[in-house]
Amino acid sequence: MGLIKSHFDRVSVNYRSSSESGLWSHIRSGEAKVVSGMLPEINAHTTALDLGSGSGFYSDLLRRHRVQHLTCVDFSEKMLAKIERPDYLKILADIEEFRNNEKYDIILCAGALEFTKAPQKVFENVSSMLKMGGSFILLYPRKNYLGRLYQFYHKQHGFTVKLYSDHDLRILADHVDFRLAGQVNISPFSGVVRYTHGK
Repeated sequence: MGLIKSHFDRVSVNYRSSSESGLWSHIRSGEAKVVSGMLPEINAHTTALDLGSGSGFYSDLLRRHRVQHLTCVDFSEKMLAKIERPDYLKILADIEEFRNNEKYDIILCAGALEFTKAPQKVFENVSSMLKMGGSFILLYPRKNYLGRLYQFYHKQHGFTVKLYSDHDLRILADHVDFRLAGQVNISPFSGVVRYTHGK
């Protein structure tokens, strides 16, 4: 995990601007559109947790959807420093270890699960913090040819990211009390699933 953290610390300077230009911007806008479509009904009391928030791209998306109570968790202090909104609660923590006593209506994990050593721990942590009936929304890289190119890109930086099939996700979800409420495959290699807590 040290190599991954060092990588994100290093790229934090230009991470947000790089993701808002070129091919990456095109891919990310398509992913964000699907994530937005997966969000449940939001009101003034909705609470949300952005796990692996990075520089806050999806935190800002949640705020645009009028989420007022927002917590951002990331293991890179330099990434969190790029989130300049004082009304976001920022917590420096590894998402494999992070648990608190709060219960959230929405937990979003967008582009972070693939960097974990133990994704099952993340699902267990999410289960402990998600309200009954709450939504867990996961953006992940799929096991396909282009997903392997994404994996190869990260190998050049010295670490391996995980790719997920439908079967892999079903195993993870079956160990906790999650019901699949929606799933969309996004070109070229991403997928988004929404789980509801409570079967």
